[in-house]
Parts: sequence; structure tokens; C-alpha cells
Amino acid sequence: LAIHAASGGEQSLAYADAQIRLGSVLTELGEHEAAVAALEDSLAWLRQQPEAGSAGLVKALNTLVFDYCYRGDYAPADAMSAEAWSLSQEVLDRRSPEAAAAAVQRGAVLSNLDRLDEAQELYLQGLERYEYLQGLDHPYRATLLNNLGKIYLAREDYPRAWETYRSADAHYVKAFGDEVSTRLLPMLGMAKASAQMGNHEDALSELLEAGEVSLAVGSPWWTALV
Repeated sequence: LAIHAASGGEQSLAYADAQIRLGSVLTELGEHEAAVAALEDSLAWLRQQPEAGSAGLVKALNTLVFDYCYRGDYAPADAMSAEAWSLSQEVLDRRSPEAAAAAVQRGAVLSNLDRLDEAQELYLQGLERYEYLQGLDHPYRATLLNNLGKIYLAREDYPRAWETYRSADAHYVKAFGDEVSTRLLPMLGMAKASAQMGNHEDALSELLEAGEVSLAVGSPWWTALV
């Protein structure tokens, strides 16, 4: 960014792309306010430059949606995810990384707005697209399965929720091993589903296993489990 600015390139596609990359890095670091500032600056320029293409615009929107959801600010997240999804349908290859991310981010927003049927459909589309892009064993598949499990649990489809969470947990184990904090979400989901199905011994066993993982990775979740 400094190099582009020094050479007078603040109003260029390369500068906008650098801002998107910076916003993505800041998002990964948890610096959401700074990420939003960088991404909104890039977004404003891209909206005025239709010849710059839609992939960068969709990417900026997708990352902004994540940041707004993290802050619990769902009104702009709803509008931006709808725009990104619409653009991805109209002008992008449906199996491009940006289109796949647009499906998932739109699904996440709709899930938080309790529009579960629409969210489920988009998560399933996201699964299909990421399978094409990354294969069946990519760890992000576990995240999408987790999201689907949450929807099935909310809709009281407990057998399907349990199976989906079990699949998510298996993907995490295959990718990262037995002792990893990301396993806690699907393990707790399995326990909740087991309890709702009346399988209380299974639920207790699943909670105890989650507790062992929580202690092994130093997670504070053990207190909540107890």
C-alpha cells in the first residue's frame, strides 16, 4: 500500500486489491475495526470502476460480511451478503472461490436471521462448490458441516444434526488430530443432539470426551461443560 501511495497509485486496481488483502489479514488477526476501514475504502473505489471486474468486489463484500457478523451488526451484513451473492450468480463462475465464499457468507447471515431454510440451501451449495475447489478432505468442509449441524439442531432434526456434527468432528480429527479446539463445537453439538433424542448415556460420554479435549488444549470451555 505504501509503495502504491508513494507512486500516486491510490486510485488503481492494484491499490484496491492490496487493501482487500490487508483487510483479509486484519480480519484473520481479529482487528475487525481496521479491517472494515480498509475494505470499505476499497469497496468504494471498486463500485465506481465497473471495468475493474466483479471478483474483487465480491471478495471485499464477503470479507466485510464476516467482519460485520463478528460485531453482530447484521443489517449491513444482510445487504452486503445479498449483493455479493447476486453478483456471484450473475457474473462469476459458480465454482470460483469468490462465488463459493459468497454462498457460505450469505448462508451465515441468513442463519443468524433465523431464515433457516434459505441458509441450509446456501450451505449445501457452498459444500458442493468447496468440494469441487478443494476436495472432500479440506478442513473448511468441517466448518460448513458444523454450520449445517447447527441448523438441523435448531429445526429439531436431531438424528441428522448428530450425523452432521459427527462428520464435522471426523474431518477435524483427520486434518488436525484428536486434540484440537475446533473439535469442541461438533462434539458439543453431538451431545446436545444425543440428549434431545433421549440417548443420555451417549450425551454424557460425548460431553466427557469434549471435556478431555478442552483440558488438553487449555480451553476455558471445561467450566461451561461442567
